[in-house]
Formats: sequence, structure tokens, C-alpha cells
Amino acid sequence: MPTLASIVNQAQRDSSAELLKKVLAQQEVPEDGEKTGGGGKPPPSPAPSAATTLTEMKPEKIGFDTPEVIEAIFMHCLIWTMAGPLKLEDQYIVDEAIKTLSGLPNLDEGEGMPSVNPGVIPSHFPHLLDYMFDLEEFKWVAWRRLVPEYVYRNDLPYPEILVPTVETVRLEWILKENFLLNRPILIVGDTGTSKTATALATIQSLNPETTTSLVINFSSRTTAKDVLRSLNANVEKRSKGVYGPMPGKKLIVFIDDLNMPQEDTYGTQQPIALMRMILGRGGLFEQGKDLVWRSLKDMTYMGGMGPPGGGRRSLDPRFTSFFSLFYCLQPSADSLTKIFGSIISGYFSNGFSKKLQSMVEGLTQMSIESYFIIKEKMLPTPAKFHYTFNLRDISRLFQGMCQASPDRFKGPKKILRLWRHEALRSYYDRLINDTDRNTVMGILHETMDKYFPGDIAYALMDPLIFGDYWSAALEEETKFYEDIQDYDVCKAVAEEVCAFILLPIPTPPSTHETDSCVPEFLV
Repeated sequence: MPTLASIVNQAQRDSSAELLKKVLAQQEVPEDGEKTGGGGKPPPSPAPSAATTLTEMKPEKIGFDTPEVIEAIFMHCLIWTMAGPLKLEDQYIVDEAIKTLSGLPNLDEGEGMPSVNPGVIPSHFPHLLDYMFDLEEFKWVAWRRLVPEYVYRNDLPYPEILVPTVETVRLEWILKENFLLNRPILIVGDTGTSKTATALATIQSLNPETTTSLVINFSSRTTAKDVLRSLNANVEKRSKGVYGPMPGKKLIVFIDDLNMPQEDTYGTQQPIALMRMILGRGGLFEQGKDLVWRSLKDMTYMGGMGPPGGGRRSLDPRFTSFFSLFYCLQPSADSLTKIFGSIISGYFSNGFSKKLQSMVEGLTQMSIESYFIIKEKMLPTPAKFHYTFNLRDISRLFQGMCQASPDRFKGPKKILRLWRHEALRSYYDRLINDTDRNTVMGILHETMDKYFPGDIAYALMDPLIFGDYWSAALEEETKFYEDIQDYDVCKAVAEEVCAFILLPIPTPPSTHETDSCVPEFLV
């Protein structure tokens, strides 16, 4: 790798230079998709990202220059530079290659040892990707030990809940490190991997006295003028030809759905072409005849996007070369259990009976198991292109569960019936034929019988109607989400609401006796 070799030549201390030469002299990590799972190629070569990372990895910045520490830091940088843009199975291949090339012995630290000294490879967890090298303690620490305990908040709306997991903690750390280096970062991942939520939470966690943020959501109709308008509204003139955020602050520009803009006649995505100029040249030309150059200072850029397909387009490699790439993996089964188990456990701890609280583990496991089975069997085809089940579907299921109220759901049978309703709304309603509907219905019934065999009969009763419109015609502020049970009840509620709406509207008395016009109420 010529780019990495040039970093070695710039090293200022012999210990780091010799170590980097030693690592580079060995067999390189496979490039261009060699030895990677599925035969797929990784994103464009990460050598520029590695060079940028290693430029910052100087002993005088680290404050510690023993060969073991520098080697551990280099391995940590290298593994995330090479494996960060890849999918899970390919990350493991890179992980094993780097561990083999290092020639270091393995050490199983066990559950009782919180960290491992450099000079060895920690192996209690199977992959080096499961660890980070702490630059404060100069020790290897498992990511799982850094996940904070989640505390449920009643005042937080469901869409704003973010349960910390290994994946979110790791992504947050990577984002903050790139912010410190002023290095643009592009996070890629499928729908439901918490890309946007984690990015926004990370930005909000930064010091508001030194950072400010701008969030731009791209769509298929976003133009370069839209981007210019947003940028101009968040920067101010500092001196002639120099613009930036308020003095003393750094502006973090987060662009979500980065690959959504349409291509023009010449195959160019104009917003991307504009951002490429900003990243490559550090500024842009003002609109108008004079074309005055405008430099942009103290600004960091971050992008979020899904893989190409479904309206998303491939980005110009010359544009993505400015970014450090990071692929957001789908949460593991353990992470999903932690996420949704923590949410439903926290919700059921407020007023629900102990018997219902004891159902939390079974409900969580049943939901996750049925989700993976349905996702595996209900695959998209040209006729069923919308069969793209993702984590948002299981999230909607738990969101429906969190609408239950303690005084309306007092027994396990009603909760199980609610679960079946939310599962049907999340999966069943998307299906287009009876064969698929029967398959999904069978999957749900099997998982219910597996985890709650004694309460399934009541849950399988039809019709299955839940809603908060039982008291729609009553002037009550609190609406309860409950089991309607019968279509006749729905009809009676609808007729009552219609009768209430059709009541004659009283005419207010005129304030002036001579008024010949009476104002009307607008509905």
C-alpha cells in the first residue's frame, strides 16, 4: 500500500516507524474482494482512510510510545479501517487475517477481568472487533463492558427511545473520533439499524458551547439550490471570502439519505456534485455573475444512507473517497433482546401486575423468533417487491404493545391477544395472497403455542379488533387502546359519532341588534 508506506516515512520516532514497517512488510489484507464471503467486493479501497487515521497516530499525540501500545493502537486503527466498510461475514475474515499477521498470543481474560494489557490478543469474545483499545488506560476493553444500563422514561415518546447496545456504543465512539479528527464520515446500513437515531443522539451529546449542527434530509427532488440555501442559513461571514459558523463553534452537517437525489440528463446528482466541491476544495462559488470564491471553515460533514436499490443510487467513488466509510450491521439477536426487552420491561413496570411483568421475557423472545422466521420465508419477488421486512416492523409491534393500559389489560390472555393483533398488523396486512397469509398465521400461532401454550385459545378468537375509539363520541381526554371484540360494537360507535357530528350547531346571538349577518362556525 503506497499510501500507508508514505506514512511510515513521515514517522517521527523510530519505535513507531519500525513497527509500521514490520506490519506492512507482512502479507497484506486481501483487496478487491479476494477471500471475502459471497464474492462481493468491498467499497472503494480504504487506503486513504487508513492514511488519515495513521497520520493522527503519532507518539507525541498519544503520549505513550512503547512498541506494545503502538502496535495495539495500529491494530485497532487497521481493523476498523479495513473491516469497517464491510458486512459481518467479511469483517470476520479481515479480523482473523489481522490477528494472524500480528503473531501475538491469545489471552482469555474471562468475565472477571475488565481489561487486557497490550502485547496479547484478548480472546474471551471470539473476534478482535468485539474490543476497543482504550487510549486513556492503554488496555483492550470489550465493547460489551462499555454499554451503559438503560433506564426507561415514561415521558419519552416511543419513536425517540434509543436503547444503548454494542452496535450503538461502537458507532457513537467512531463518530466522535472522526469529529475530533475533523474527518468526514459516511455511515451505510439497511433500514432499521439506528443509523440516523444514533447519529443524532451523538450530535446532541456534544458540548453545545463548542458545536452546532445542521441536519439536511435528501430526497429524490433535492437540488443543489436546496443544499446551498440550507448552508447559507447556518453560516456567517467572518472575513472577506471566508464563512463559517459562529466564532468559537464547529458546525456538524449531517446529511441523511445521501444517495436519494435523482440524476439529471447527464447522469449527475447535482447535490452530490456540490458537496464534492465543498469537500474537495473547502468551499464553493457564490451564485451570480462574479463567481466569487467562498471558503467554508470549521465545518465537519457526516452522511447517512442505505445500500443502493429501491430508489437509492450508487454514489460517485470520487465523492465517497473523501469519507471514512462505516457499515452499520443489523443488530444481533442478543441486541434485539436487550432493546425490546428493556422497552417492554420498563413499560410494564408502571402499574401492571407482577403476572404480566413475568411475561416480558416470553413476549420478547416470541417476537424476535417470529420476526426472523417471517423474514426468512417471506422473501421479496418481482410480484412481491414490498416483502421487505426489517427492524421497523418488529418495532411497530412493540409500539402497539406499549399502548396497553394497566386498567384495561389485567390478565395474560388479553396481553397475548394484543400481541397477536400487533403482529398481524405488522406482517399479515402486507401480504397479497391467502397462501402467504396462512403461512404467516401459522408461524405466529406456533410461536404463541411454544411460549404461552395455556393462553392461546382466547388469543386466537376472531374478530380481532383493537382501537382507542370506543369512547370516541364522549368528551374524554384520555383514550384507551382496548379490545373492541365485535363488529357490531364498531358499528354502534360509528353511528354514535355520526349522530354527534350531525347535531345542529347553535347560532351565537348577535352582539348588535342591527346586525343582519350572523358569522358561521367553520368545521
